[in-house]
Amino acid sequence: MNDKNLKEDFTPPAATGAHDIKVLERPNSAETSLKIVDLTLEVPGGQDVLIHKGNLHLQSGDRIALTGANGSGKSSLFRVSMGLWNSGNGSVKIKGQNQKDIFCASQQSRMPDTMLDGMLAYPHPADTFTPEQYESALREADYEDIIPQLPWNAVKADNIMRFCEKVISKTLAEATATITAQQANAFIKGMSTALEKHLAVPRMATAYFTGSEKTLLAKNLTSAATAQFEKRSADNTSSLMLPRRAGKKAGEKLAMNILRELDNNLVRGGRLKLSGGQVQKLVFGRIFLQKPKIMFLDEVTSALHPETAHNLYEKLVQKLPDSMIIGIIHDDSLIKFFTKHADLRDKQLTVKPVEKDAKPVSLCGQCPYKP
Repeated sequence: MNDKNLKEDFTPPAATGAHDIKVLERPNSAETSLKIVDLTLEVPGGQDVLIHKGNLHLQSGDRIALTGANGSGKSSLFRVSMGLWNSGNGSVKIKGQNQKDIFCASQQSRMPDTMLDGMLAYPHPADTFTPEQYESALREADYEDIIPQLPWNAVKADNIMRFCEKVISKTLAEATATITAQQANAFIKGMSTALEKHLAVPRMATAYFTGSEKTLLAKNLTSAATAQFEKRSADNTSSLMLPRRAGKKAGEKLAMNILRELDNNLVRGGRLKLSGGQVQKLVFGRIFLQKPKIMFLDEVTSALHPETAHNLYEKLVQKLPDSMIIGIIHDDSLIKFFTKHADLRDKQLTVKPVEKDAKPVSLCGQCPYKP
């Protein structure tokens, strides 16, 4: 597989060692399945064997939890299933309707350099889904707090005032420092004219920045500037000869600073200041939005509170019961959400069914939390 989205979170090993693993794809198949036959995984260079003669067969609705010590081959099994590992021998057959039906994410998923809707839709075009679908997916992922940052919400006047509160306050304080209360009206008129002309949002969000929102934002900004003068004494002796021109310059600077602030904090995925748990909630937002048929999930709840992790996996099983999931997990209490369990030990891939209401098994202290 060479599809870019499958390489998002996993890097193939160096091209050394044996290259006998055959990966066969049938992207237009109505069937969803993964079949691994006599798979031996080697460390690149052939110095060591990770898995010896492993076999695995999954189909629609199967969910397998992979556990094992660090270095046991869990992530390598992911890579070989996606065609990103070729050290060893055996065969892998994967069937699905479309390569974009295959979803993969690691515990530290990278964000594409786009707006929030593009991050959630990736690798699909952002206009594949409706605003309602985006917002619903984020609610399902227990991440309602980020909904205002979706582009159609982010460029609403009230949200811009909130997102850019600090930069607006600082810019206005500096611009009005030498303006007396008596000169306020001329300053405000000049600023209002400049704002109506220069206010803008990042290019990718211009379609949502309507004329009425622009007018409302300009009105809110002039009100904020007026408030600066209301705090000032009428006998302020500081004076400026050309307050209207000063207002125009202030409006231009304010528009520029707002645009920069929006671009830095709302548009580019790599610049979003998100915690590990927030990034993992976005992963589930992507899942609930895209509804993939095949999922490779590598410890995608490792930074979440156990209760949140359980809630998200429970929703995942309820909403996508026919999807095939291969999940590396760090918390043994999550095994109950899977239909099969493979514990990688002694270079063996041993697969067992998960009994309903089975008690958690020990993962040798891998889980950092106590359920």
